[in-house]
Formats: sequence, C-alpha cells, structure tokens
Amino acid sequence: MKYLQRFYNAIKRSTRCGASPLLLLVLLAGMTSSWESWPTHAAGPATTQLEMTLQRLKAAPAAFMHNPFYGPQPIHTRITSYFDHDEPWYAPDQVFVRYDGRRWTGSRISVLNCQPGKDCYDGHNGYDLNLRFEPVLSAMSGKVIHAGWYNPMNHNDSFGLWVAIDHGNGYATAYGHLSALTVAVGNHVDAQWQIATSGTTGSSTGPHLHFGTYDYPIWQATDPFGWTGQSTDPNVVPDHALWTSGTNDTPVPLLSSGGNSTYPSAALVDDSDEGWSSTGNWQVAHTSTDIGGSLHWTRTTSGSAKASATWQTSVPADGYYEAGVFVNDNHATSGWAPYTIYSADPTQPGVTLKHRVQVDQSHIGTFQSSFGQVVTGAQWVGLGTYYFRSKQPGRVVLTNATGENGQQLSADGVEFAPVTPLNYTFAVLDDSSPAQLVAGGNATVALTLQNTGNFAWPDQGGYATQVVYRWLDSQQKVVSTSKPIPITGNLAINATTPISIQVQAPAQPGTYTLQWDLMQGKRSFSQLGGKPRDDSVTVSAATTG
Repeated sequence: MKYLQRFYNAIKRSTRCGASPLLLLVLLAGMTSSWESWPTHAAGPATTQLEMTLQRLKAAPAAFMHNPFYGPQPIHTRITSYFDHDEPWYAPDQVFVRYDGRRWTGSRISVLNCQPGKDCYDGHNGYDLNLRFEPVLSAMSGKVIHAGWYNPMNHNDSFGLWVAIDHGNGYATAYGHLSALTVAVGNHVDAQWQIATSGTTGSSTGPHLHFGTYDYPIWQATDPFGWTGQSTDPNVVPDHALWTSGTNDTPVPLLSSGGNSTYPSAALVDDSDEGWSSTGNWQVAHTSTDIGGSLHWTRTTSGSAKASATWQTSVPADGYYEAGVFVNDNHATSGWAPYTIYSADPTQPGVTLKHRVQVDQSHIGTFQSSFGQVVTGAQWVGLGTYYFRSKQPGRVVLTNATGENGQQLSADGVEFAPVTPLNYTFAVLDDSSPAQLVAGGNATVALTLQNTGNFAWPDQGGYATQVVYRWLDSQQKVVSTSKPIPITGNLAINATTPISIQVQAPAQPGTYTLQWDLMQGKRSFSQLGGKPRDDSVTVSAATTG
C-alpha cells in the first residue's frame, strides 16, 4: 500500500511536470484494486478505463445528482467536512485544497479546523453531511453494488456500514457510517429513494453521513462540486459539477429528533404492550433510558433463529408511515440485527408485503470508536417508509439469527409515524353542559361531535376514538378525569355524531372548567395538537335540610 501511494504521488508530480496524466492514470488504475479507506473493487480492463477517462476529458457530463436527504435545504447547509482536492486518499500531507481553490496548510489540527462548523479533513475523499440518524436517499437512480460492512472483521474501520450505487453513467456514489440498511446488493433504486439511515459506524467521531462520488469502476474519488479555483485543479481525477436542482420535500418524520419520545401522532408498540409478543428465551432488563423503563434482550446466533420478537399494530388511518425501532444504550451489541416489516400493498387491498432491514445496534449508546469514546444515547432508528391499512394489521419482526454468536440483541419499542401528519382536531357543535351544578351531583350532557381532522375515527380496536372529560380548578389544575366513553360507529372526515354522557361534579364547591377531549389509544387529542372544548361551570355546596 505504501508503494502504491508513493507511485500515485509520483504520478501527480509527473503530471505537474508535463507527463501525460491520462496514460499514468490508466497505468495506476490497472495496477491496483483498492486504496486505503476507499471502496474495494476489481479493476476493469485498461481499454475500458481508457475509454471512460477519454470520455471524461472530452466534455463535462450532465449534472445528475440530487440531495441524499429529505427536505428543501441546500446541500451546502448540511456540509460539515469538505473534499480535499490535494491527494484525496487520506494522505496526511498537511495540505488541503477546497473546490473553490482555497488552500490551507500547516499542522493536522489547523488543517482540520479551516472554518467554524466545517472541517478541511486532510486527504478527505468525500463530503461529511450533518445527518443525525436521519433517512439517507440515493443521489440518483442505479443499482446497489454494495450494502454491508466495509470490513466485516472490524466494524470501526473506514465507512463502517455502507451502501454503494452504480449509476450506469461512469459514476458511483458511496454512503458511509450508516446505522441501518433498507436496500440489498442487486436492488435497483430510483433517485432519492430511502436506502439507509445515517449513524456513526466505522471510523467516525459521531453521527453523520459520509458521501462520496467516484469514477466507476476504477473507484477514483471526484468532487461533485467540480473545480472553480483560478489555478489548475490538483486532483488528477477530473472534477465536474454534478449536482442538479430538485429536492425531495416529502414530509417524512425525523424519528431521531425527539430523543426517546415517540414521534407526534405516531402509533407506539412497546415491549410491554398488548401488540408485542415473543418466542424463545428473552430476559427483561430495567433501565431509565428504556421506553417504559424496561426492555427484553436475548443472545444472537450464527445458526437458525431461536428467538423472535413481534410488534403488531393497526394504524389509525390508511397511508404511508415511517417505521422506526428504538435501539437501547444497554443490552444491544449486535451489528447485524434483522428486522422484517410486514406492510400493505397500496394497490391491492389484502395483500401483505415484507421487507428486510439490517440494523446495527452496537454503535448506539456509549462505545469505543477508532477516535475514542462516542456517546449517542439510546436512539430511534428509521426502518423506512411503508404503506399500512387501518384494517390490516402491520407488524415488525426481529429474530436473533444475526450471523453472530453471543452478542446481545435488544427489543424495546417500535413506532409507526404517518408521513402526512394526522390532524387531531374536532369541534363540539351542540353542548348542553350546565352552567351550575351541585357539589357531587350528576347531570346528563348531550354533545354533537364533528371530525374536523384528516382521517376517519375508528370505533373499535387499539385506536378506537373515545370521549373523556376533565374538571379543572380555578388555577387550571386537573382535579379529576373521567373514564373514556366510546363513540358509536366509525366517524368519517367532516361527519358528526351525537353522544350523551353522564357527568359527575367535583365534591368541593368552586368555579371550574369542564373540559371535553378525545382519546385514541393512550393519548388524548389535545396532546396531539387538538384543542379541547372548555365550559365554565359553577359548583355550589349541596343543601342540607
């Protein structure tokens, strides 16, 4: 490897002295099959590489790359570390040259910190983007040519868990330091499809996405921002502006944004809920960072599955949901946890689809990386977006057949967060709540409820819609809460339903607020963004005689 690096450096010096860069580049590509910290590959015939390089030198290719993340943000706003045009193969020569020609020299520390919030990583062959356990998208359509560990024997090496895509136009892109893979080798993907979740596997200081662009199949790093400097580009591989316009503004939930809290309006199935079941030998652990204060865990095996965990739910409305798994900071050391998602076919009612996702549990929590200790805390990890139907239970299944012997595999919570946020609003059109009541007395209240949200309210199942009332004192503190009262029949969007409820007044006289709210599962509509109905009621002392 040292010989090859010296040879490559000699090529750079020769090209600056007038030798043919094309011939030397082709010779080098034919002599080596990999570069340190670069994706491994098999070098193609010299004629193929020659034709490809000649094509590059003839004309700049058409821009084809889209942002590898959801949202309207410009790519520049997500960059935390630039591509080094001076020896982009991690050579620590204390020289860094950015795409615009700016140059930093000196000690490794000064080169790293070229400007606030952004690093000039000496020899960096790609871009680091600020994606913390966030969905990762394909930059363009193509075929997945790698999806797994960069080094199966050392998960702290290089890109860690990574994906590579051949775009069929002489370029490949690489996505490194991932926490979950939603694609497999051989899959064909379209532009800006979810292919993974970012993380901090491999040689990484913390959660982010390493994004690299390469001349393929010779795997020579190139800068998709091109070269805009006034001097000659020091990179021996031609650099062209490859980014095109267009973002993916699909409002996919960012599950990692709320710590260990469930995403707003998401359906949660915890390992202590009715929708959770297991087979085989699982142990229970109790830690404050676990959802509900506990989790189940078992040992992994390289053979057939001996234990499984299933999370099943019926979502409140038909539609697309981002499924996510809660990975704990304890009892979670597996690097290849297999989750299978069973979802609905949006075009064929009753048909069930299944998709397998590999998740790394070991690089979440507190662990040692090649740079020292990394702390992420327990974390929601996205498994991708799937279509679920309210009348067709969806489920996620985890088994301990990871290919590893004796690692710890945790099972805690799974959530299903709607891509289009559910609107938990309602209106009370008729309300016979009395203005006065006697302490401890009863009254029958007639209400007419209207569904002003964006999904139908079911009257059965785990997300059956129920009415609840609360008494609040003059300080707006909850004095008491009623038991939930179910509505009768499914309620469509904008539809109304009458309901009659027996109300009992507080035992103490005073001025109170009688608050009307709705519930689905364990959460109220007011917790999910809906506005409750408030009625002012004076409670007088009971007369004696």
